[in-house]
Amino acid sequence: MALRNLTAWLSRPIVFPLALFLLMVLAYGLFLPWLGFYWDDLPMLWIGKTYGAEGLKAYFATKRPFWGLIYQISMTFLGTVPWQWQLYAFFWRWMAGVMLWLTLRQTRPQHTAEAAWIALAFSLYPGFGQQPISIVYSHFFIVLTAFFGSLYASLRAIRAPAHRWRWHSLGLVLSAINLLSMEYFFLLDLLRPVLLAQALTGVGAQRWRHALRHSLPYFILFIGVTLWRAFFFPYQTYNYQPHTLTALATQPLTAIGHLITRILDDSLRAGLWVWLYPFQRLTMLSAAGPRTLVFTLVALATALGILFILARRAWRLTPPPGLSQRWQAARPWLALGSVGLLLAGWPFWLTDLPVHFGFPYDRFTLSFMLGAACLLVGLVRLLPGSLPTAFLVVVLGLATAAQTQNSGDYRRDWEIQRALFWQMAWRIPALKPGTTVVMQGLPLHYYSDNSLTAPLNWIYAPENHTSRMDYLLVDLDVRRSHWALQSGIAHQPVRLDYLAAVFTGSTDQVLVLYYYPPACLRVVDPALEADNLFLPPRLRRVAAHLSTLDQIETAASVPRLPIFYTPEPPHGWCYYYEQADLARQRQDWETVVALAETAFALGDYPNDPAERLPFIEGYAHTGQWQAALAQSLEAARVAPTMEGVVCRLWERLQRETPASPDREQAYMTLQQEISCP
Repeated sequence: MALRNLTAWLSRPIVFPLALFLLMVLAYGLFLPWLGFYWDDLPMLWIGKTYGAEGLKAYFATKRPFWGLIYQISMTFLGTVPWQWQLYAFFWRWMAGVMLWLTLRQTRPQHTAEAAWIALAFSLYPGFGQQPISIVYSHFFIVLTAFFGSLYASLRAIRAPAHRWRWHSLGLVLSAINLLSMEYFFLLDLLRPVLLAQALTGVGAQRWRHALRHSLPYFILFIGVTLWRAFFFPYQTYNYQPHTLTALATQPLTAIGHLITRILDDSLRAGLWVWLYPFQRLTMLSAAGPRTLVFTLVALATALGILFILARRAWRLTPPPGLSQRWQAARPWLALGSVGLLLAGWPFWLTDLPVHFGFPYDRFTLSFMLGAACLLVGLVRLLPGSLPTAFLVVVLGLATAAQTQNSGDYRRDWEIQRALFWQMAWRIPALKPGTTVVMQGLPLHYYSDNSLTAPLNWIYAPENHTSRMDYLLVDLDVRRSHWALQSGIAHQPVRLDYLAAVFTGSTDQVLVLYYYPPACLRVVDPALEADNLFLPPRLRRVAAHLSTLDQIETAASVPRLPIFYTPEPPHGWCYYYEQADLARQRQDWETVVALAETAFALGDYPNDPAERLPFIEGYAHTGQWQAALAQSLEAARVAPTMEGVVCRLWERLQRETPASPDREQAYMTLQQEISCP
């Protein structure tokens, strides 16, 4: 009796939204309180905060102007607290899944189990891993929800003829939101007649005529928006060029071969092989931190349990005995999946953008999600016995765990980025306007230097609301077009159009930083580190020829960081190192020594031998030559490549400190222990 009651309750329509919510909490919600802002989130947030609606309008003017209006609405009621945006993104992904489920139920009302599994597969799709980039992708899923809502409305129009035009009007408005917002899901609108044909009754030709007739208003809208994009919107190819069309005009045979290969490869990768991707992800779980390991295993076990119960009691797929009957059951979903995959990739095939797993190109798998989910369920419908539901339980359970693991990776990246700016604030109280901060090999996976330029300006120029941006952060591994910076050539302009503002500086206003955790952020001293082999070669060159510590205004106090970086981390080794290096630049030697005593008393130690340099100088300038010698020898012992740096530091100390027997004795001992020229 209890099992029958459970089965009856689980068969209710309300169960799917609840089950989807629970599984999405496991996939995307376990790390939600510890997630932050990533990638383009930071520029958008800074532009919205600094320049308001006009800034966002300028930012999206050459990209997706209508989509930018949706951002303006969202940013009026959502602040700068990460968890609020994470919930917002979670909600819209959940809404997209629910709306797809409702749409598929309208398409084939007698096949509710397939509708549920497809919507689950869509929502847990493992190929797309950028869900934590909440500001950006909340708005992607708003558009997807509108698209599915448009399909739902057109299906309701044929189910309720008395209210047909009410539903069609709603469907046209929602379709326009999709078509005007972005190109990702543009061609998916052509799936509409396929869905309508499956929903209508009658023989094949008659069904298709009715489906095309009901789709006609949407097709007219589609043609209208296409013409606007092609002939009236001046920035359609501003960011991405149609390289494939150019190649077709110049080398048609080669281009056609390349295009066919791309279509097949991407459709198979994003539509079929993607369901094996969680196995690859989870093989890397042993390298994750303990929290990620525990959360991922909990998510896997819980998801498998929930899916098993739903498969047994609510959404069992019972295949017919013969292969031909199973083919008849699978054919509609295989057709929908195949057509969906063939329509999904054209925005990327025409612009020759790669559709890959992993950041940042996995964003291009978004348009493949619907086709991949339909194809998966269609293929498992070909399996006999209990294999279909068992296969789906395992695949979607692993997909849930892979998304949990992915969120753990984002959490770790946020902590590293947060530490970067706190250490920068401790070391650099203020910067002269026009400074270009140069780094190389940022230890961040989900950010670029373009992303980090926004918080750099937020921290050091919070009151600047003009169109001239004060600061720029450049990663030499990314911005190879900055030839003057790459080559270390002085007296050359440095310029970047940030869309809402413009940075204009010079290679004479450069500050070089190095950050490779667990070591602390370091301001590279060009007088000492020209041949420090711990630094990347190009960064050494830029430091030697361009970097100047005078860009730091040492008299200011620690700047106030944006609220999303609070609270301030505990004061460990890196805090005392950064403060000591700042005191060294101020030539406040007593403070350097006091900070040294506190730092070394922590029981912690430097993760980079260069972190001992300010303490060596502090001890030397206060006459504690044996302590300076001990730190110097320890730096050289840990890394013999530091010997040249230590020797140059002692040459500077010879020039800047008064002669004394203690100094000469210490210097003589140093020369005996290491190879100073």
